[in-house]
Amino acid sequence: MLHMAAVPREAFPASAAPEGSIAAMVSSLKEGDDAARRAAAMSLGKLGSKASAAVPDLLRSCGHKDPAVRVSSLWALTMIEPDARHVTLRLLASLRDEDSYVRLSAAMALGEAGPKAEEAMPEIIASLDDSDPRVVLNSAMALQRLAPESGRIVPSLMELLHEDDPFARVGAVMVLGKSGSAAETAVPELVRLMREDVDPNVRQGAVGAISGIRRLADVSVEGLIGSMGSSDLPTRLVAMVLLRMNASTAEAALTPLMRALEDKEDIIRITAALTLGNLGDKALRAAPALIALLNDKNPHIRMSAANALGMMRFSPAVAPLEAALKSESDPDIHLAFTLSLALLRERERIALPELVRALRNGDRGARERAAFGLGDAGYPLESAVPNLIHALDDEYPFVRLGAICSLKRTGAQEAFTGLIMALKDKDFRVRLSSLSALDS
Repeated sequence: MLHMAAVPREAFPASAAPEGSIAAMVSSLKEGDDAARRAAAMSLGKLGSKASAAVPDLLRSCGHKDPAVRVSSLWALTMIEPDARHVTLRLLASLRDEDSYVRLSAAMALGEAGPKAEEAMPEIIASLDDSDPRVVLNSAMALQRLAPESGRIVPSLMELLHEDDPFARVGAVMVLGKSGSAAETAVPELVRLMREDVDPNVRQGAVGAISGIRRLADVSVEGLIGSMGSSDLPTRLVAMVLLRMNASTAEAALTPLMRALEDKEDIIRITAALTLGNLGDKALRAAPALIALLNDKNPHIRMSAANALGMMRFSPAVAPLEAALKSESDPDIHLAFTLSLALLRERERIALPELVRALRNGDRGARERAAFGLGDAGYPLESAVPNLIHALDDEYPFVRLGAICSLKRTGAQEAFTGLIMALKDKDFRVRLSSLSALDS
């Protein structure tokens, strides 16, 4: 998944502020240290059009030496005068910034501007050749918004599918899925990813992308169930994805989905398990088959089965999940079992300690998921705050970002202190996230 420096415009409604306070913010923007300048730009942006007097200073601040100050100033300009030509010109100039995060933020902002930024398309197209895959991806996302039917971005996105960074691959499959039939040439590569990619988010993203590219002629429940028997793998997957989106199909789809749990293609079995989980308690008849899959030789199938049982809230699955948890050696699957137990209301006894253990001692992926998962699953987090603060020193920035998201939800004074400390993080994405958490 991608982390943007820019904050969505709708996240902060414009609020009133005395002229004196705007003047004080402008003063901090011009004369403060880097942290103060970033905070001032963010605060001005939150005021919307009421801070229009600060626009000249914000434009100048877009040339500041600190990339985070430049990004914050760009964001503020798009909040204060989103339709102004001088803001569009500033964003175009920032597409050529020496810092890749400034470039990708500018590309994303231009994409959000819609048709009024069409004059920027040549510059954004040029950014598809950027050396940073994140800039390429965000430029492709911007172009997809500006020209949804264009296939111009497909070759660049297909190159991103081979990047080592899973976030680049996930983002690429997401944009391909929104490109419709223009991305048909990408389907074979997406089939390869959904079978072979090491990252489960990429695999499932590829399934979703294929469903966005392919259009089935008959999308009735009967037609989709019929398509599940097709010899064409993408067609079968698309049918299951569409069934997953409509819980009212549960009764008719249950039998073929249970049959799909025994398919020779692992990706079909994984998708069937997730589809059954999405149907919730309407698919409880499939729970015994899913419990049996907790011991499957394929770790991704074990993970999907655990996720499905948690989504169903099938309480009899607690005992087999606990047994599987004790014998599971794969740290990612171990964490999936733990999160499913959390959904089955076993949080304090098993899940919270396991997540904290993963946060402290897991590999990179386990720590990332634990850092975000602690905040996402609604835990009583007070006891986890010291461990989340410890995670702010993790070597990987996305672990630190996850810890910030979870700390924000605790409301504890100790968490506030940790967020203040994170304002000095070496990664400016982490600093900006901490600043946003403190401002919210």
